[in-house]
Amino acid sequence: MAKQTRNPFLDWDVSKFTEPFAVPGVDAKVLLESQRKNIETLTAANRAAYEGAQAIARRQAEILRDAASEAVKATRELSGASTPQDQFVKQTQLVKQGYEAAVANWRELTEMNAKSGATVVELISKRVSEGLDEMQKAVHPAA
Repeated sequence: MAKQTRNPFLDWDVSKFTEPFAVPGVDAKVLLESQRKNIETLTAANRAAYEGAQAIARRQAEILRDAASEAVKATRELSGASTPQDQFVKQTQLVKQGYEAAVANWRELTEMNAKSGATVVELISKRVSEGLDEMQKAVHPAA
């Protein structure tokens, strides 16, 4: 997992920036805090997407290594066939095994991708909902 670091752009005194732009009935501190949370959420979503992509890439590399190993094994098996009929039977078996492995790998990679995407969507969706609630709280009717 990636090393977590603090973002220096998120560690600042909000009051220094809100005083010159004070608008009656609007709590600028709440708005700025909401934007800080948005940035944190986008950072977390990007991290989740990146980690998901890394996991998929690692799995694809494993699948490629396994496929290369299976290809070598298949070549040995086919070279040991004594008759054309025996070779045809072995080829058919190998094609079927290869197809089934490819479908299983495709399904696994698709599920990994879907899980990673769902995590990202969940993070962002939750933050959008929270952000809209914060916007409502930040704006007060003028007294």
